[in-house]
Amino acid sequence: MKKPDSNVILVLSSTRSGSTWLGYVLGSCADSAFLGEYYRAWDDQLRQPCAWCAANGRPDCEVLGGIESIPRDQAFPFAFVRTGARNLVDASKSVEWAGTQVEAQKHNSRDGREIPYQIRAVHLIRDPRGWYASERRRTRLPLDQLMRKWVADNERIAAFLSSSGMDSVTAFYEDLAGDPETTFRDLCGALHLQFRAHALRYWEQPHHGYATNGASASLLAGLPSVSAIQPYFITGDDQFYSSKRRKSFVDQRWMSALTASECERICNAPGVHSLLDRYDRSIWNESPVPSCV
Repeated sequence: MKKPDSNVILVLSSTRSGSTWLGYVLGSCADSAFLGEYYRAWDDQLRQPCAWCAANGRPDCEVLGGIESIPRDQAFPFAFVRTGARNLVDASKSVEWAGTQVEAQKHNSRDGREIPYQIRAVHLIRDPRGWYASERRRTRLPLDQLMRKWVADNERIAAFLSSSGMDSVTAFYEDLAGDPETTFRDLCGALHLQFRAHALRYWEQPHHGYATNGASASLLAGLPSVSAIQPYFITGDDQFYSSKRRKSFVDQRWMSALTASECERICNAPGVHSLLDRYDRSIWNESPVPSCV
């Protein structure tokens, strides 16, 4: 059977790992569209308007309007038709959502239907120290509990990708942020996307979907009805993201925000080293605090 020419790229990660930023950049590549956290359209508790259209004063999304009547197993065929793109990027992060889409594709294959697109995944991992510094701005949960979450989230994604057998690649936030042009070019090659440097300035083109966090600030700033999206627009650090609008930047604030004691506890948290060892990674050394390698 001829392999399909179209791709769905699922970004899987723990929260606060840079998945929205990654999705915007991949969705700005040639013939691609970023859908944000696409699963929200089928979740009554988490549903929200298309950020781009709402911030432009439109009551419905001009691209995804009517999506609430579409069955979940037709989520991506619907988006391919509406966007006209050959590649769709979905930063839902959810293993459950990814599983439903993989099963839908398998079901169609068993029924003898042509599979018009291939599902690929990116497992995005962030340095646990940077992840913790970001997460603690939004929660009062203790460090040990948060680190158990980071390990569990990433272990669960790895197990899902292994059992599903889908094409996947692992990417690290620090690599992407440290040398974006080189690392995004390599990542796009692995995902069968055509990279272009312009994609790093993702805010220079519209994106229809469900994304409202710090990475969205550059896209939505200055739009006439941006207040309409404010109830969903929670960054955890509005002042920081406002100062970085429409700029390429690296969020490594943990290097000055965390104490040496906190870094040591994170490094020694159960499961951290074993998870990173799987990818031939260690706790990164570039920090001014004592290394935990």
